[in-house]
Order: sequence, then C-alpha cells, then structure tokens
Amino acid sequence: DCQVDLVARAVAVSADLLVLVLGSLPGSRLADSRVGLFGAAFSAFAVLQIQIAHYFTVDTFLTLFMLLAMYLAVRVATSDFTVDRVVTDEDGTQHAVAFPDFRFVHFLLFGLALGMAVASKVSAVFICLTLPLAVYVRLRRLPPEQRWDRRLARNGVIYLAVAAVFSFIVFRVFQPYAFNGPGFFGMTINPHWIDTIKRLSEFVSGEVDWPPSIQWARRGVFFGAKNLILWGVGLPMALMAGTGFVWLGLRMLRTPNAWLKHIVPWAWTLGFFVWQSLGFNPTMRYFLPIYPLIALYAGWCLVTLWDRYQAREPRE
Repeated sequence: DCQVDLVARAVAVSADLLVLVLGSLPGSRLADSRVGLFGAAFSAFAVLQIQIAHYFTVDTFLTLFMLLAMYLAVRVATSDFTVDRVVTDEDGTQHAVAFPDFRFVHFLLFGLALGMAVASKVSAVFICLTLPLAVYVRLRRLPPEQRWDRRLARNGVIYLAVAAVFSFIVFRVFQPYAFNGPGFFGMTINPHWIDTIKRLSEFVSGEVDWPPSIQWARRGVFFGAKNLILWGVGLPMALMAGTGFVWLGLRMLRTPNAWLKHIVPWAWTLGFFVWQSLGFNPTMRYFLPIYPLIALYAGWCLVTLWDRYQAREPRE
C-alpha cells in the first residue's frame, strides 16, 4: 500500500508539473514569453495547487486536461495556417493562392483532451464550448472577402463534428463504467452510473439533506471568491490577477478587434468563475481548473505595468 501511495503521489505531482508547463503556453502565444513565464511562476506558488498536488485526486488531472483543451482552442482561434489552392484567372491562367484553413490536428487533440477531462469529471463537458467560439473567432479574424469562405466554414463544421466523435471515443475508453458493454462496442449507457451521477449531483446541489451539506447553508455568492483570494492563491497574486483580468477586459472593449485575440480564455475564465460561485457548494478546489489562467492574468498585469514603466520618458 505504501508503494502504491508513493506511485500515485508521483503521478499527481507529474501532472501538476505538466500543468505549470502547459499553463505558460497560452500566455506566450497571446502576449509574449514573459507573460507565460510569470504565469507559470505564479501558478507554481498558488497555495491550493501545491496542496492538491500532494494527493492522488481527480482535480489535478481535471485541470491538466481542461487546460490542454483551452490551449488548443486558443491555437484554433489564433492560427494563421493556410493551404494552397489552384485558382484560374479570367484568361485561363492557373496559379496557386494561399487560402486560410484550420489545422485538423488541433481539433483532434481537443477531442482527446475533452474526452479525458470528461472521463475525470462529467461537469468538464462545458469546456467544449470554447472550440465553437474559437472557430468563430478564427473566421472573424479574416478579411471580409475570406471570412465566410464556403470551404473554410465547411471544414470548421466537419472538424467540430470529428472532435465531438473522437472525444466520445476517448471517453468510452477512459470511463468504461459509464457503459454496459460487453466489449468496446457495447455503447448503451450504464443506468447504475447514471444513478450515481444523479445522486452525487443531489448531494452537491443541496437537494439531499445530509450532514456535510449543512456547512454550505446561507453561504453568500462571494464565499468561493473570498476563499480563492485569501487562501487559494493569496492576496498579492489575487490583486494582480484581478487587475489584469479587468484591465484586459477594458482593453478589449476600447480597442477595435482586440477581443478577437483574448476572448476565448477570458470568457471561459469569467464563465467558469461565475458558474462555480453560484453553485450551492463553492468548494475552493472546484475553481482549480482556472487557477493557471488566473496566474496568467497576474503575469500579464505585471509585464504590462513593467513595459509602461520602461516606456516613460526619463526624468531630468
């Protein structure tokens, strides 16, 4: 048992280290490497991430897979991938023209990440909303004459469907208890698994009166945010992250088309935070999937403040 415990803890720590590495990538892609580096550093010092990494629980793995899905959605939204198509001019001359397209591998990997996240925790399914948003953002980033190209729009729809099917296959492999079987092609849903999910949902929603739920009675809507700020990440990091998040939101409102670059992770962070805050039991660890993104906004705030300080004219 001791050896199993050591292996389990080592796997959990390894997953958390991957979260740190992966968490730096969205910041590096959307801003620069400094934002990614500071985001990873802030994430490494987040109290709850350190604590949860000591235990073989679902939260670290859930965070890893959801963060991977988020990063792939960012890649879809910000990709400048093109393919050559043969175009015939009016005079019959044919030549190759670069047209925008999606990278199929990003959708496939998103399906993998989504399936593994949902296999870890069913509520992770909502991360799927980031991929259609990313496709829309990618289309909006194009010039008007290319924005609604039939081939590009068709590929976007097809790739979304492939990602959904592949995520279901991955879920079938990594969550076999959800199906009756026998064998891989036994795709009927296991009613006992459904009953278990419903029962757990009743516990965490307060529909069932059982002792652990009493602690959540009359908790305010800001209870989860308060715990996240004071104990989850700490007040200094929370202040920088909150400032960076609001600052970036205002920049997206004031600067034309700035939202096209940042809206996918920004909207997901806000939506996930509000969703968990409004829940009956806003447990601090339920917010863990957005901790790496919170750390990135703290890093963005720090780097932006430093750049503005450096840009000031020297005093005489």
